[in-house]
This record gives sequence, C-alpha cells and structure tokens, in this order.
Amino acid sequence: MRHDVAPDVPVAPDVPVAPDVPVAQDAPVAQDAPVAQDAPVALKIKEVQIKMNELKAQLIKNMQAELDKLKEDLLNISSQEILSRAYEYAMKTEIIYAAHDAKLNNYQIKALLKHPSPLNDVYSKYLKHDETSLSDELAKCLAEEANVELHHNENTKEKRHEEYSDAFFIDNGLKRIVWIYYNPDSNAGGQYVTNIISFDKLAKISSISRNADDYFNTQISSLCTQYLSDVGTDAYKAAERMFYDNPDFVNATHTTMQALTKIALIDEWENELHNDLPSFIKSAFAWDELIGYGSIDDEIQYEETPVKVVRDFFLKEKGTMYSYEGEYTDCIWNLEERDGKPVINIAVKRENESKPVFSFDKTFEWNDITNAVIARIQQEKIYNKLVEHCYKFSKYHTDDYRVYDPEEGRTVIRGSAKQIKECFGKLLNKQEVKMLIETEIVPTLAKADEQFEVDCENDDMEI
Repeated sequence: MRHDVAPDVPVAPDVPVAPDVPVAQDAPVAQDAPVAQDAPVALKIKEVQIKMNELKAQLIKNMQAELDKLKEDLLNISSQEILSRAYEYAMKTEIIYAAHDAKLNNYQIKALLKHPSPLNDVYSKYLKHDETSLSDELAKCLAEEANVELHHNENTKEKRHEEYSDAFFIDNGLKRIVWIYYNPDSNAGGQYVTNIISFDKLAKISSISRNADDYFNTQISSLCTQYLSDVGTDAYKAAERMFYDNPDFVNATHTTMQALTKIALIDEWENELHNDLPSFIKSAFAWDELIGYGSIDDEIQYEETPVKVVRDFFLKEKGTMYSYEGEYTDCIWNLEERDGKPVINIAVKRENESKPVFSFDKTFEWNDITNAVIARIQQEKIYNKLVEHCYKFSKYHTDDYRVYDPEEGRTVIRGSAKQIKECFGKLLNKQEVKMLIETEIVPTLAKADEQFEVDCENDDMEI
C-alpha cells in the first residue's frame, strides 16, 4: 500500500534457479530504514554507463552523417567554393574528434541527440567564441549547447511532476518492469520507491487482476522487489533522474495496467511458441491424422519434401481456428501464409472470458512448422510406448535406471530417477508430461525399485 534422447548417456539435470524474494511486501512504504540501497545503485550505475556509451556512439554517428553530407556537397561545387568552406569542414572534423573525448553526462548527450543537426549547431556556437585551446573550446561548446536543453528541462521539472506521479519503464533486455513513485511522508522527509517485477510474474498477475488499484497496490506490491531511496542519498539522486527520464508509461491507471498486461502476456506467449511449438501443433491434428496409415506421419515418410506435406495440410483449410489452454490464459490461434511464410496469429484471452484481451502475429519458416510437426509425432510415439508399457524400466545400481525399448532392442535412456523424469519432460509436451510422469513413469520406477530389492535378496540367498 503506497501513500500517494542419446542412448546409454545420462541426461544432465537442470540446476534450479533460486526464485526472487519479494522485499517489503506488506510493510507500508514509509519505513525508517531504506532497503538494500547500495546494490541497486551499483547496478544502476553500470547500466547507466552502458547506456551512456551507446547514446554517445549514436551522437557521434549522427555528427558523422552530417560531415559526410557536407563532403558530398563540397564535391559537387567549384574549387573556389571548396576553398571558402575548407575551414568549416576541418573544424567540423575536429568537433567530432572532440566529441569522442568530451566529458558529457547522460542528459547532455540526450539533449544533443534531440538536435536535427548537432554538428552544425556546435560549429555555429564555436564561431562565436574567441580562439583559445581548440579542443577545450569545442568541448565547451558541446556542453553549452547541451545545457540549453537541460536548462529547459529543469524549468519544466515541476510541471512534469504535476503531470504524473508514477513512472513506468520497460526493460526488454532484463525482461522486467521498473515502477518508480515519490513518497513524501517517509521519516527521512521524502523518498523514491522503486518496484521491480519480471515479465513472467507480471503475466501471472495479468490473469488475476481486473482492477487497477488491486493490480498495482496489491498484486504487484506482493510480488515485486522493492527499493527505498531516502532524500540526501546517492540512490535518491539516481532514482530522481530516472523518474524524469522519459518513462514509457505514466500513472497507475487502467490504461497503464492494460499496456503492461499486453507486454507481459505477449512475452509469455512468444516464449511458449519458441520453446514448445509442438504443443500448439498438437491441437491442429486429430490422432488418426497424426499417426497411422494414411496419416501425415505416413505421408512424411514417403514424401521427399516433408515441408510440402505439412504446408498442404495447414493451407487446405485456411484460417482454421485452434484452441490452446495455457497455464494462466487461453488463446485461439490460426495459421495462414503471408508472403510465402507461415504466420501464427495468437488471440489471447483470460479463462472463462470469450473476448480476447489482445492478439499478435508471429512469423515462422515452414521448416519451423515442419520440425514441430515431426517433434509432435515423436512425442505421440513415446507417449504410446509408455502407456502401453513398451518401454521396460530396470534398476542396475543405486539410483541407476535404464529404459529399454524392446522394438529397437536397446537401452534408449539411462540415468538417475530425477534424470529419467527430466528427460521425459523434455521429450513430451508440457500439457501431458506432468500427468504421464505421475501416472506412468513414477510407478514404473517404483516397480523397478521393488524388483531390484528382490534380485538383491535372491543374490544374498544364493550366497
């Protein structure tokens, strides 16, 4: 609440990642002690430095483009005219050299980037100065021209504060949302509150919340990592600079909630498409279309170009809609061809709601779709072998299991109980794997354990 599968090779298990620990979930914002100020400041400084380098590189690139255009113009005029403008060309070259070494801060660089012709503007400023040290003068002109814009920004800071009380920033690189607001009622006399929440956590909230107040002040507050920056600290200054640094969205409104919801869910479903496309493909086929005589699997085996088989299947009823049930939301999807490429349209909707929240397109290659179909066929074959007990599970030593395929006459998987379950988790799609592991794999491993104990007892009796 705020105040304002390789044979005979063990499968390496994945290392679990420690979950984020939310900070100050239930405590009021106005608390005495700031939370972990130093760590985010250090991280922010590093991020700011990287961003500064990128912005400065862009500024120099813009200036160089101006210089290149001047050179092009000079080559198309008379020699006499070239001589009259030689000094201009030389000085503008020096300005670019000076820009490399000039100690400009982030805000000065951004100010210069707003200029449509920063090189020409700085050159005009330079002509008005007395000649002293050339590089010093040029650097001085750079700073002066930037400060014109900064002065304007400072004069409008108060006005901007009146325009919005909450600033939201989208960090696509780290896949997170940064939400900053000012709390005037802290014991320190004022503080900035910074809430950081990942896209995946935000996607879970998006399927729950319908009300903006609940969304921001209850749901996000319970899952975010929160930092408090008291007035007079370096963290406070950094948070203040960021607050005024062109937020992507402002104010904790219903409109902002909808925008953040869309960002989080699109990211989630794009990951779903990227990581588990066969699960989508499954819903496009009836069982007899997938495997068996006259099935797409049968056609693929006898067709030299599997892509043609798959493409023909999907395009024979253009615009066919398929339903897919996700963990937090559902979707309706269809596949059509645009400019020779398959495009999957995802219409995302919440559970028990018919109207989609939003929709988006994802373009693939036909090879992507074909590989997903083939992977889906293999999943189905593995599934059938498991439920029909075609795979034989045996235990050779402590936590050393082997999965034998009688049809192929060989061991197809070997490893610990955990590795066996993880392996099948990777072989089978998400919607089936949990059920199958619990109903088939775990009981079968238990039977292998029992048989191992019996064999050990028999060995002891023989001795």
